Amino acid sequence: MPSTKVVQGAARGLCNSVLSVLKRHQDASQAAGMKKYLRNQFEFLGIKAPLRKTLCKETLQQWKHEKIRYDTTATLSTQGLGNAGSTELTPSRVPIEECLPEQSIELSTVSERRGKRTRSSTRNSLRSSRSTAACISTAIQKGPMPPLGKRSKAKESQDDVLSVSNSEVLSSWCFYEELVTCAMKLGFREPVYFALDMLSSSAGKRCIPNLEQGEVEVALESLGVIIDTDSWWDTVDCLASHPLGAFWEHHKATTKRAMTEWLKTGSMWRQRSAVLCQLRMRDQTDWKFLQHACLQTMGTSEFFLNKAIGWSLRQYARTNPKAVRSFVAKHDSKLSTLSKREALKHLL
Repeated sequence: MPSTKVVQGAARGLCNSVLSVLKRHQDASQAAGMKKYLRNQFEFLGIKAPLRKTLCKETLQQWKHEKIRYDTTATLSTQGLGNAGSTELTPSRVPIEECLPEQSIELSTVSERRGKRTRSSTRNSLRSSRSTAACISTAIQKGPMPPLGKRSKAKESQDDVLSVSNSEVLSSWCFYEELVTCAMKLGFREPVYFALDMLSSSAGKRCIPNLEQGEVEVALESLGVIIDTDSWWDTVDCLASHPLGAFWEHHKATTKRAMTEWLKTGSMWRQRSAVLCQLRMRDQTDWKFLQHACLQTMGTSEFFLNKAIGWSLRQYARTNPKAVRSFVAKHDSKLSTLSKREALKHLL
C-alpha cells in the first residue's frame, strides 16, 4: 500500500485534473442560474450534471492508468538538496517526492491508456523521470556536480524504485477524504460533486469495513468537519445517506455514539446528518435511535431539520407504516406541519 503522502498526492492530482477539464467546458450563463438556485452562496462553472459526469468519468479512467513512482531504498540522505535539510530517511518504502524540496515535488507519470504512449506523454514522462532520477542520484552521490540523471536499464530493473498505478490508492479511505477536502478548496461546486460521487461510490464504501475502531472515530470526525464546511443540502444529504450510512452498517456501535454526540451539537447540518444516516437501512433501521433523533431535533422552526425528520420517517414508513403512524399521532403537537406531511406522504 502506498504511503499516506503518496495517496494524498494522488488525490490532489486527480482534483487538479478534473478542474482543468471542467474549466474548458464552463458556461457563464448556466453558472449564474446554478448559483442563484443555491442562494448565491457558491461559485459554479455552469456545467450541467450529464456533461459533468461524462467529463469526470473520462478523466478518472485516464487517471487510473497513470503511475506514481516511489523509492524503496534503505537509506537516502537529502544533503545537498537545497532547503530539504539533511534528515535521513529510515528503511521503508519512501515516496520519491519526500526526497525532493517541498516546493519542487514532482511525480513522474506514465500514460498507459489503451496500452500506447502518445509522443507528448512520453516526452513529459522522460523529463519528469530524468528530473526525479537526478535528484535521487545527487542525494546518493553527495557530489559537488549534479549528475545527468540518466539511469541504466540494469538500475531501472532493480527493486529500489517501484511504479504504482493510481488505481491502487482507490483502496485507501484516506484518498477519498483528501479528494473531498481538496475539491472544497478549488472554489467551484462541480469538483465537489465529483469528489462526493467518488466518496459515495462502491469503491469508496468498500474501504469502510476494513477500518479499525480508532480509524473509524477519526474518519467520522473528518466527515463532521467536511459537513460543517461550505454546507448546504446538496452536499450534506449525499454524505449522510451514503458514507455515513455505510459506517452505520459496518461500525454501528461507534457510529451510533458519534451520531448521538452530533445531535447535541449546535451544528444544524450535523444534526440533520444524524437524522438521515439510516435512510437506506430499511428493515435494518434502528427504530429506537431514529425516534431519539427525531425527538432531539423536533420543535424547531428550522426548515432543514423539519424536512429531515419527515424524510426519515417517510422512508421508514415503507418498512413499518404502523410504527410511523403511531409516532406521528403520539407527537402530533410537537411535530411541525412539514414533518407530519412528509412522514405520512405515502400513508394517506
